[in-house]
Amino acid sequence: MIVSSYNIGKGLWSKIGAIKNYIEANKIDVLFLSEAEVEDSGPQIKGYRFITEMDEKKVKRLALYMRNEICCTQVKIEASGLTPHIVLNLATITIVGIYNEFTADAYTMDSKKQSKKEMSLKFRETVRLIEATPTISKKVLLIGDINLNWISNEEGIRSWAEENGYDQKVVERTRDKSIIDHIYGKNMNLPKGK
Repeated sequence: MIVSSYNIGKGLWSKIGAIKNYIEANKIDVLFLSEAEVEDSGPQIKGYRFITEMDEKKVKRLALYMRNEICCTQVKIEASGLTPHIVLNLATITIVGIYNEFTADAYTMDSKKQSKKEMSLKFRETVRLIEATPTISKKVLLIGDINLNWISNEEGIRSWAEENGYDQKVVERTRDKSIIDHIYGKNMNLPKGK
């Protein structure tokens, strides 16, 4: 199964052609989209279903396309103020997509820029609550726009990963001189990747 994450830079509808090409060229099974900026539905891609995060916000910042034949259950985490996330339980693994946004409560009257510390705390709390959910598999693939630099160990992200059993797989810089897009495996043997 090929799982990918793609920050589409605000606006799914205007970039659907590039997204379809990316899915086809890379034979993607599950594609998480950060900065999707959609309500509850997105443009259709033949052979794929569209899923958004399960929260009460009108504008969803994280969405995904998944092949129709993949069986899964979407899990709702009952808490407010979390980092945008989508949790999918498959037969033997839980796949989590996260978008650790720079702006909390975007597109609302309460919108505010977050510090790196606030982003780190929200990310950690989101993952903690996901892991505390009884239906979550012991094998977890966590992927997304974490926006904390792995290279400089920003806000102790490396220590957090090690203490919680997550193995970060991205080894090449993802933006300028940093690795802010992460892929973590927990209780899994995943190869290192881009």
